[in-house]
Amino acid sequence: MPFQINSIVCTPFWVFGFWLIALGQLKAQDLIVLRSGEQLNVQILGITKDAIAFRHPNVPADSISALPIVALQQIQYANGLEQHFFLPDEDQKKIRRIQNPSPTKEMLMDTLVLRDGYVEPGKVLLRRRFSIDIAKQLGKMAETIPLSKVHAILYAGAIEEQIWPLYSAGNPFLLGQDYDYLPPHFLALQSGIGLPVGAYADTDNQNPNSGFATAGIQLSFSVFFRLYNGWGLYLNGQRSSNPYNNGGLRQKLSDLLEAIGFSANGPVRQTDWIHHTLLIGPSYYLHRGRWMGNLNLGFGCMFTEAPLNQIEGNLNGTPVQLLFIRESKPSPTFSVGMDLRYFFHPSMQGMASLQFTAADIRLGSTQERVSGQSPSLPPATGVYTTQNTNAPLNLLSFQLGLLFALPLP
Repeated sequence: MPFQINSIVCTPFWVFGFWLIALGQLKAQDLIVLRSGEQLNVQILGITKDAIAFRHPNVPADSISALPIVALQQIQYANGLEQHFFLPDEDQKKIRRIQNPSPTKEMLMDTLVLRDGYVEPGKVLLRRRFSIDIAKQLGKMAETIPLSKVHAILYAGAIEEQIWPLYSAGNPFLLGQDYDYLPPHFLALQSGIGLPVGAYADTDNQNPNSGFATAGIQLSFSVFFRLYNGWGLYLNGQRSSNPYNNGGLRQKLSDLLEAIGFSANGPVRQTDWIHHTLLIGPSYYLHRGRWMGNLNLGFGCMFTEAPLNQIEGNLNGTPVQLLFIRESKPSPTFSVGMDLRYFFHPSMQGMASLQFTAADIRLGSTQERVSGQSPSLPPATGVYTTQNTNAPLNLLSFQLGLLFALPLP
């Protein structure tokens, strides 16, 4: 009988204790505060540096949800502890691509949308920088999938994370074509080398079309506007500087001046060929993932500053400076070129271009000017005259530069 009395007396206390424990388990929920402002009352199962796994109340035991760490603002644990999350600069950009969760839609399984069009359901266990561990079946080992194959992750709770393609070999992004967010319109700034070709590079004193030009520096800008499909309008402006350096021509001029009694104080100084070109014409571009190529055809005008020949000395006992000037007029110009571009960023590209430019430079006669400190200067020597009025120019140029995408329709 004492045993029965003690059992009867202790039973309410055991029932009350079990009820408190059960009530505590029901109310012991963690609170997740998202950056979108939504709050989730859940049971947190685990946290890594990239993701958090949890279980919603009143769901099957095997229904595990997950969220990326960048989507979290704060966690208030059931034991009273709080944890705050701060984003570095890299994650600040990533969070913009995470959509706000929908409070009316519940997804108990994560989904990977692959770049080849397939969909992989499962649970994202670990989100690394270059890969994802996903469990497709309970009790089975997780599978690791490279991020280069993933287009997007649909987390439980309708959270979507867009995966930007990585710079990795074999990445489908480098082979795909349907990336409309890469704009074809661009403004480019380039510099490179211009190589004279043909008569423009000839140094034969007997050839009246010889240009005596050597390789020089070329600066240019390019603008491309897409008009229809791959066709667009191409605008190019450039400045070319090619040194004018030929010992035979300088010696010929010195000999002619010496024959009339001119005594030189030094060698003949020669300036460069300077060309300013403005071109406009059609262009067609090809798009292949991050790569773009343009075929350009340009027509325009070239403004040339012909080289100057300058020498100092004494003529008939008078110190003088002789300057031989070749005047030039605007000349019609034609060019054909090819650009190869690569996207480092949706708004910035690297560019390499190869261009062939042809023109028929219109040259006037040579003018000789005599200057010096003496008020009474001798007349012009008249020993240097030009033989050609039109000089053919052929220039092959290779340039490198940066392009800035223009966000136009």
